[in-house]
Amino acid sequence: MLSSVTPRKVIILLASGLLAFALNASAQQPPSEAQLAEQLKPFKVLLKGALQNGLTGGTLAAMEACQLMAPALQTNLTSAVVEVGRASHRPRNPANTVQPWMQAAHQGYLNGSDSSPQRLELADGATGYIEPIYVQPGCLQCHGSVLAPEVRDYLTANYPADQATGFALGDYRGLFWLKSIPPKRPQ
Repeated sequence: MLSSVTPRKVIILLASGLLAFALNASAQQPPSEAQLAEQLKPFKVLLKGALQNGLTGGTLAAMEACQLMAPALQTNLTSAVVEVGRASHRPRNPANTVQPWMQAAHQGYLNGSDSSPQRLELADGATGYIEPIYVQPGCLQCHGSVLAPEVRDYLTANYPADQATGFALGDYRGLFWLKSIPPKRPQ
């Protein structure tokens, strides 16, 4: 529940991720997979907390929480040195499509040949990190094949181009991602 995600925990999670990144940046070494996973953790924890808190008010409340909180968290946790987000081959929000740098790993998740988080060195000198998202039982209320009429109505009203339904338990649904922005080199 969101109530278990206290402001103190949020500050500790954010501070630990930023400290790890700052220490790594000062050493001019790319962040490790473990450091990247730790940097992504606040986004995942806060989003899950918002969804669980919303579910206490029912499925529509959880959908509203996700609609409001996911973009706000993405914006608030993105900085000059790191970006975070979610992406899917069947997005609910068109802004969450799979980006070119994620494509090869995404295909591995999609065809089932890989299921592990991945650290990626990008052509622009940035480091990417992705973790697959698999459909859990609670996800089916909004992303499953059989949706309550009020859920379908909500999706039609708020996401007219929604592609994020029809999933089954355990399906690959998309990914969490983080991209560290490389420091600008002096010219």
